[in-house]
Amino acid sequence: MDRRQPSFSIIIPTYRRPHMLGLCLEAITRLNCSHDELEVIVVDDDAFNEKADSASGLSGGHCCETVERVVSHYRSRLDIVLVRQRNAGPAAARNAGAARARGLFLAFTDDDCLAHPEWLRILADRLKEAPDCAVGGFTINALSENPYAVVSQRLIDYLYASYNVDAEQARFLTSNNFAVRREHFLALGGFDSSFSRAGGEDREFCHRWLCRGHRLRYCQEACVYHFPTPTLRAFCRQQFNYGRGSYRYHLKLSEKSKKHRGRESWIFYVDLLMSSLRSPCKSPRTAIALAMLIFLSQGANVCGRLLARMRD
Repeated sequence: MDRRQPSFSIIIPTYRRPHMLGLCLEAITRLNCSHDELEVIVVDDDAFNEKADSASGLSGGHCCETVERVVSHYRSRLDIVLVRQRNAGPAAARNAGAARARGLFLAFTDDDCLAHPEWLRILADRLKEAPDCAVGGFTINALSENPYAVVSQRLIDYLYASYNVDAEQARFLTSNNFAVRREHFLALGGFDSSFSRAGGEDREFCHRWLCRGHRLRYCQEACVYHFPTPTLRAFCRQQFNYGRGSYRYHLKLSEKSKKHRGRESWIFYVDLLMSSLRSPCKSPRTAIALAMLIFLSQGANVCGRLLARMRD
């Protein structure tokens, strides 16, 4: 018996975070929309890995079984599919989910994000107005007392403010909060799977999308709450990987056309640091600590770029 085509396919790549995945799926069950109109595709990006998981003390196989149990728990409440792949990165995982999707539109989020109940309804409304656009929303830091999470949020806020001055002619959407018509996503080739780590693949996708003549729309009301790993080590690793992704992004642009290199000027980074100092803080001491973390983040970013260049 043929199943009815859903309006949306929500695609969630996951990597060794079964607990957060469960919270993510629980938030999806609370979306203010008919569940008959959506399907959920979870892509396990760590399947078939037998190496020990140093973070949790579990083997890769055991983690995979945990993901399966989490997904099975929601089968009675959601039209949910589990796709398994060897670790290839979130870009490849999203593409694998899109290949299995049946929905007219694709909506992307991550396993460490909790969607606001109105998230999908707002994205759907914007897509009805402009079905040929890609529409993205706002990512909110859910760990407001954690300094590493606060700095990560300030960095993403700065990118939103810099690239999306005109919300109807946006230039950047994050991969954990956007929706697009499935046929357009597939026609573009999806995300560039050569980005094997998180960082840069969303910027590269947005660039190709705009070069194809499509539009991006930024809708701040469509919110997801982000739960980053709240440690210094995870923060530095994230910023280091962003630097590696940024190098690959600019390299690909320069390969296509010198006029589309898109490198940010030094003014971009100076303004980034100054904006962090201008942001409200509880005390001058807190402001200085956050500014130091901003410097640290950019140092890790530069190191990531240098390593990528050396390996190129």
